[in-house]
Formats: sequence, structure tokens, C-alpha cells
Amino acid sequence: VPAGFADGVDDTGADSVFVDSTFLHSFVDTVTGAIHFDTDNDSVLEGSIYGFGYANMFLYQSGSPMAKLYGQTFGSLYLYNQSGAQTLTLDATKSSGGKVAINDASGVPRIFLDGSVSGDASVQFPNDAISNSEILDEPGVAEVYNHVTEITSIASDSVIDSITITVPTSGYVVIQATGIFDIHFSGTTSNPWTRASLGRFPNSIDYDNIAAWQIPTSTPGQYFENFAITLTDTVSAGSQTYYLNGTKGVGSTILTVDLLHTHLTAMFFPTAYGSVISPAPPPPGSNSVTSLSPSGDDMVNNSRLIDYRPIIEAKQAERMRKLENEVKQLREMIMKDRESRTQK
Repeated sequence: VPAGFADGVDDTGADSVFVDSTFLHSFVDTVTGAIHFDTDNDSVLEGSIYGFGYANMFLYQSGSPMAKLYGQTFGSLYLYNQSGAQTLTLDATKSSGGKVAINDASGVPRIFLDGSVSGDASVQFPNDAISNSEILDEPGVAEVYNHVTEITSIASDSVIDSITITVPTSGYVVIQATGIFDIHFSGTTSNPWTRASLGRFPNSIDYDNIAAWQIPTSTPGQYFENFAITLTDTVSAGSQTYYLNGTKGVGSTILTVDLLHTHLTAMFFPTAYGSVISPAPPPPGSNSVTSLSPSGDDMVNNSRLIDYRPIIEAKQAERMRKLENEVKQLREMIMKDRESRTQK
């Protein structure tokens, strides 16, 4: 209100707002309304002051908004690009925590951070925000399970189960097979046996990745034996299939073998941090193991042959000798007990 006209009476009055070349001065406690700073016909700054106790401020370039700052209830800041699209939003919110929205050049949301959300959802990415090329080095897993599977083939390996994993790029696959041999033996057959192995090929034994069990002669009964087999393979992108093959030494009338609670798990890793023993690729029966560096180069220039059959046979023979000794000791104890009773 100009001085001298504050109350319609020709007196000096009092200045409420004074503008000089540098500052805007307020001489009263309350100033409401809008303030505009213009260059020619384009606003460069707008400030809105309201009697309810809040204010807003807008910044422009050539008439287009560049930034908007709101101070009503909570603070908010909106930033714009030269095309007028809102590309960044900061909201303090009233009581739910801060929020940040990052948009693309046309104003479409791409990344949204919400301080009110806890757990894994605290950072939310819109659909298709991450392309496949950005996750090629991510590990992954596949798994199959069977409660009971009977080994029916005799002295000829056949497929018990299989697993397929599709990998996005070259790397390494670790396959694990775990379960329980459930063996029913009723007869006097010499050293009945059963086995299972992991490999690339169906209906084939892989002596590099095998679990085997042999029962002493003339010891009928039911036997349980845990098994675990691990195979590591170098792979290229695409679907990779692995087989759990198995067989037994005699017919089902004498020997019945079930695999209980069988898990097949395939895990993909894009990177090796040491040498990797990868015996899967050679054809059946070659029993070869190739040592690879982290880069995939052959460290020994060629495959070295390792035949595990003698080791397995030696362990089986040692186990059989121990069992025979235990049976012998048990028989001796029974005989001594009978003799002592007879003497009494």
C-alpha cells in the first residue's frame, strides 16, 4: 500500500513492501499473494506466499519450467529438462518417508525409491528396466526331486533321472545328486552290488562321478546307504542336460534296489576363481579329467587319464573284508555263549 493512502486518509502511512535494485524487503509479519520476476514477457521466477503458512517457488527458462519447489505440508522438488518433461522428483511426504522418482527424457518413470517400503522392495524397478545383457553373469539353479525310483536294469546302466539347466552364457555348471540306496537282498549270490553315476550321456556309466555299494555274500537283509555325487562341467550358452544312470548286479528276485529322496541340483556359475576339474565332456568310458584355468585354458595341454575303477574295487574289497570279519566275530561270540550255557 503506497505511503499516504494506507487508510484513505492523506497521511504518511507505513511501507509494507519495498523493492530496491538488489533486495525485496517486507516490513510486516504477513505478506500474501504472488511475486513474479519477468524478462520482457517471460517469467524467470515466481514465488507464491499464502496466509496459511506456506510458500512455493518456480524457476523458468524462456517461459519453460526448470524447477518447482513446494513447501505445503511437506517439501517437494520437481526438476524438468529443456523439453518440459519432469525427469526428477523428490518428495519428503508427510509421514511415510522420502521418495525419489527418476524418469527418462520423456517423463516416463524408470527408477523409484520409496523410503516407506522395507525389505527387498525398498528399491523398485519398472518392468523391463534391466535387459538380459545386464544379467548374463548372474548365477542360477535348477532342481528335480523324486521320492522313490527303482533300479530295474541288471548289469547295464539305464537312466534313473535327468536334469536340464539353461544357461545364458559360457561358464561352469555344478551338478549334485543325493539320495539313499534302499537295498533288499534275499539270497546267497556272491557279492551283489549296485551303483549310480552322473554324466552327460544317458544309459552310460561314468566312472569319474560314481557311487557304488556292494553286499557281502550270504548276508540277506535290508540295507540303507546314503550317496552323494558331484560333477563339474564347463559349458557354453544354452540348455545343458545331465543324467543319473544306475544298475545292479543281480535280478529283482534276489536283489531289489530303490533310490529314496533323490535330489538332482544343477547350479550355474559364470566365473571360476581357481582351477576347475571338468570330467563331463569326454565320451563314455574314456575316464579322462581335464584341468582348466579360470580363463578356460587347458593347464596341462591335454587330458590326463584317471581310472577310478581299481580304487573303487579296492575300497569295496576292504569293506567286504571288514564285514566278513565282523560276521566271523559275531559267530564266535554266539558259539562261546552256547558253550557256556551247555557247561552250566
